[in-house]
Amino acid sequence: QFMPLVRMEVNKWYRWRMGLSSIDKTLAFGSDSEQCEFQLLAKDGIYLSAPRQVSVVILSPGNRADIAVRCSKIGREKMNTRSMPLSSNYGGFNPDMQSTFLEVDVVPMVHNLFLPPPGRRG
Repeated sequence: QFMPLVRMEVNKWYRWRMGLSSIDKTLAFGSDSEQCEFQLLAKDGIYLSAPRQVSVVILSPGNRADIAVRCSKIGREKMNTRSMPLSSNYGGFNPDMQSTFLEVDVVPMVHNLFLPPPGRRG
């Protein structure tokens, strides 16, 4: 799906698994307004000893990343990518190469009432 819309509750953590199927591009993506935060959990299936807060997630050709995402403000949030040449050594982004690849619709948190399992109601 081109530029999908993902629905997330405000201040709730979500796990995303991402992969980059490219042979010559490295991408960095992040929150457009920086209202969403990222915790890096794993790269290429190898888990870190503890989650690490990152401002952008960088994926090189064939890379996978497991991240936790949480947005702190209700509204529409754009996740943007920036293309990085492989020779840049992750040194900088080209703002002319920025594009939106995903939109997140951040909605108020829904509080679920706890109901005991059937047969155990008093």
